[in-house]
Amino acid sequence: MSHSASTSTTDEKSRGETATLHALTIMEPYATCIINGPKRLENRTYPLDIQKLISESKFGIQDDKKDGSGVWIAIHASSSQRMLRPNDPTCSIIRFQCWSELPSLDLMKRNCGKIIGVAKFFACLKSEEVSDDNVWKGGDYEGGGGNRGRKKQQYCWMIEEVKALETPIECKGNVGIWYLDENIANQIWKEIKKSFYGFGMRNLGIKQRRVKYIDL
Repeated sequence: MSHSASTSTTDEKSRGETATLHALTIMEPYATCIINGPKRLENRTYPLDIQKLISESKFGIQDDKKDGSGVWIAIHASSSQRMLRPNDPTCSIIRFQCWSELPSLDLMKRNCGKIIGVAKFFACLKSEEVSDDNVWKGGDYEGGGGNRGRKKQQYCWMIEEVKALETPIECKGNVGIWYLDENIANQIWKEIKKSFYGFGMRNLGIKQRRVKYIDL
């Protein structure tokens, strides 16, 4: 299953500002499928530089073991409810093919425009490197305009672990990878870190430092 993606942009005034946590806006029902369901990849038409995010993020994790590295990214449910409309087949397809326990439309509508959790991204693969048996893998994307009819490279951003917020936090979203306001980031981690098996962030190797804006 896939949804529309866009290249990363941000307001000019945010360039050079510091931030503590990356965020990614995803349309419902896909945001809920990641944080509360079994979806463990995000389909995009551009790659995610995991190592760059690990090196620059306050919440990047770099372990000696190859499979222990990753970066925590806040998942923001888009304010758009286009895929939650009664005449849109997306939710019905997901319930039939992917996740029969998909929550109600009313619940997902309440999530729109809010941070609903965080996900640990550990790899970025070309779609052809992911098994076709994975029901969440997106199909071929054809570009618009002068690129119409040309297949565009698809990427699967692989997710290892997720943590849901008990109380979603309302905020404005953006496209691509963006940075949360530091107050919101701290609010998220104040809640999330309690679930890390009783360990503090320092014990998990999460670097405590501020970073500058990066444009992916």
